[in-house]
Amino acid sequence: FQMPSSCALLSAMLAMVTAAHAAEAPLHRACAQHARDRPLVFIHHAKCGGTSVRQMLQQSAQELGISPQRVCDSLDLPRMLYANKLSTAPVDQCDIVIGHVSHGLAFGYDEKYAPDYITMMREPVDRVLSLYEYVRNNPEHHQHTHFTQHTLEELIEISHAAHTQDPVLADWNNTILATNRIVWRMCGYDCSPDSMSQTAAFSQALRRLLLDTRVVGVLEGMEDFARVLSYFMNVHFVPAPRANQREREPPPVSAAHRAMLEHILHYESLLYARAALLAYKQRECLDIHRRKRAKPSREF
Repeated sequence: FQMPSSCALLSAMLAMVTAAHAAEAPLHRACAQHARDRPLVFIHHAKCGGTSVRQMLQQSAQELGISPQRVCDSLDLPRMLYANKLSTAPVDQCDIVIGHVSHGLAFGYDEKYAPDYITMMREPVDRVLSLYEYVRNNPEHHQHTHFTQHTLEELIEISHAAHTQDPVLADWNNTILATNRIVWRMCGYDCSPDSMSQTAAFSQALRRLLLDTRVVGVLEGMEDFARVLSYFMNVHFVPAPRANQREREPPPVSAAHRAMLEHILHYESLLYARAALLAYKQRECLDIHRRKRAKPSREF
């Protein structure tokens, strides 16, 4: 993963976040490996390459010595996955959980066996544009019809103006745009817009990203993510090829409308910037570790 040198906005966000959190705990155990007695939770954010990661984990379960029955997709679990509502869920019977779940998924394990979290992120504007395009091009999606009623530019403009009476816009905001949704998902099940501000949610999401998420990847560096995950899991992962590479390409949008989305997605952009830095540092840590192992022993 190469940090984009031409992106002044990302560079500014990186500097801001790094300066604000320089006093936080050191980079989270980037070179530590997954303890097999801990469950692994992959937090799958929409349109962030998560399907490829799902395939890597599912296909490697046998090599990991994990039976298919203990690789649990969130779709197979009860819809209400809140920590205080898991008494009937078979989550404590899972070694790997994959899906659109929030941080803080509870397990029937002792606290010392708390799950290891991994996640993939993507530049927020491209992620939202890609998700919009995905819904528009999939008639089976339950909101496909709604998004034929407005152009992409119209939806962005209405959102930027904070007009929320239109039911189509409500669907766009809650399901597609879902303002800073990744922030709320990383914040956890105990986070709610009714009880805390976006600023507070971002702060908690950042702490959980820094301290609790063991492997962080960004879509722009999928190959590097596979390398780091291979080391972390002690298994060789290869990114699954995409059937249609164009699915990753977001639809074109004017600079003015992109700026509007950047404003709306401010906190998600800050979290992504930190994730990109962590992904880069993890790759760097892995490279240093490999060079040390490859260094010949000194003879006396």
